[in-house]
Amino acid sequence: MRIMGASLALSFMLAGCGGSEEEPDASTTKTAQSPVVAESIDFADKDCAAQGLPIALVLKNNGSEATRSVSWHFAVNRVNHSDNLTGLDMATPFTDANRRTDRIIAPGESFKVCSSAPSIEGYAPDSKELEYRVILDTK
Repeated sequence: MRIMGASLALSFMLAGCGGSEEEPDASTTKTAQSPVVAESIDFADKDCAAQGLPIALVLKNNGSEATRSVSWHFAVNRVNHSDNLTGLDMATPFTDANRRTDRIIAPGESFKVCSSAPSIEGYAPDSKELEYRVILDTK
């Protein structure tokens, strides 16, 4: 599986079952890219599962400034399909405590956060049939 992360215009594909294969989206322009990227996603992280949050998301700050906060949404589609299966998830406010961290992430630093999973009818969140995009909002 691939991972897609986005910060208003930045896209990377996140593998639903770990591993990370970064692949810039052709529609992304360098000027619109956020310095913070979703580096990986893991559904088998025991620390996150113990908190009742099934997704471990690793955020990396590739910029030259520290972050104040990072929020995210998930857009998920079936492999080789374009329809977003999480349309309602996109309406989740960026202030949702399970989709936001106020952890300051220094330049060059990676930081793991635990996240709630989007609701995807008919699929387990970690299904190999799914591709995840992470849409990031950084401050």
